[in-house]
Amino acid sequence: MNQKRILLIGGTGSMGFYLTELLLKQNYQVEVAAIAPGEIQHPNLQYFILDARDIGNLTRLLETHPDAVIDFLDYKPAEYRKRCELFLRHTKHYFFLSSYRVYTDLDPVTTEESPLQKDAAPDLAFRNSDDYSIYKAQNEEILRAMPYDHWTIVRPSIIFSKFSLPLTSLGANCIYNRAMEKKPTLIADSAVEVQSTCTWSGDVAKLFAGLLFRPDTFRETYSLCTGEHRTWGEWAKVYRELIGLETWTIPQEEFEGIYWNRAQWALYQFRYDRMLNRVLDNSKVLKAAGLTQSDLTPVWKALEFELHRFPADYRFPGGEELNANMDRYLSGGGTILRKF
Repeated sequence: MNQKRILLIGGTGSMGFYLTELLLKQNYQVEVAAIAPGEIQHPNLQYFILDARDIGNLTRLLETHPDAVIDFLDYKPAEYRKRCELFLRHTKHYFFLSSYRVYTDLDPVTTEESPLQKDAAPDLAFRNSDDYSIYKAQNEEILRAMPYDHWTIVRPSIIFSKFSLPLTSLGANCIYNRAMEKKPTLIADSAVEVQSTCTWSGDVAKLFAGLLFRPDTFRETYSLCTGEHRTWGEWAKVYRELIGLETWTIPQEEFEGIYWNRAQWALYQFRYDRMLNRVLDNSKVLKAAGLTQSDLTPVWKALEFELHRFPADYRFPGGEELNANMDRYLSGGGTILRKF
C-alpha cells in the first residue's frame, strides 16, 4: 500500500471530488478538510469537518505533516501571506491553486509564458482592481518569493462536472435548470464565436495526480486543461442536443444588465474572462504528468456523462435573481438576435 498521505483542503467540490476518487484508486491515504463531509466513503479516506480558513484550524491540520497539500480555498493576498509559509513548512509538496484567468488572450495560443492580466490588461482600472484574476497572480508572486522549492503552481481552465456547467459566464442553475423547465437561457450574441477551453474535472484529477511528488515539477507552473477548445456557440448547440436547452442571444449591453445587474465583479468576469478567446496549450502539463491528449476524455463525451447522471427532478441551487432577470427580459419583449 502507498503510505503517502495527501491533504485536500476544501476537497469536496468540483475538482476535489474526482481527485479524491483517483488518489484512493492509486492507494494514497487521503485526508479531506471541509465544512461538511463529501459523498465518498473509503477506509483510506478521512474527513476533518472544520473551517480551514481559520488559521488556528489550519495550523492544527498541518501539524501532522502530510506528504502533500492541495488547497482548493481562495485567499486575498493579505490572507495568503499569513498562510503561505505555513503550508511550505509542513509538507513535502505544496500545490497552489491559481487559475487560467490570470492570462490575457494576447497570444493566439496561451502557454504558461503568456502575458498576465495584472501586467498587460489594457484596462488600467481592471489591472489595478482586486479582481480574482489579479489577486491570484499576486499570490503566485508571494509564493515564488518564498525560500522554498517544493511547490507547484497550477492554473486550471474552466472546469465542468456534476457540480458545475459552463456557458459563457452562466452556471448550471441557468443552464440545466432552465432546460428542465423548458425555458430558454440568454447569452450575449457577441460571445457566440468566442473560443473557450473547458476541462472535465475527471481529467483535471489525472493531471494533478501525474504532477504529485515529482521533483521536476517543483517551482514550476502548469495550465491544467484539455487540448480541446470550442466556441460558446458550439457549447449552446451541444446543450440543445443533450438536454434540449434553447439558447437565445441578445445584445451584449442587455446581457450585462441581466447578469447580476452590472455588478463590477460580474462585468470584469464577463468582459475580461469569458469574452476572451481561451485557446490553452496543455503540452507542458501532459509531458510533466506522463500523459498524452488521448489519455483525456473527449469534452463532449465527458459532458454527456455528467448531464445524464442527474435525477429527472434535480435542480441546481442558487441563481434565483439571475433567472428572474432572464424571465423578466423574455416576458417584457426584449430583443432576441439568434436562437440555438
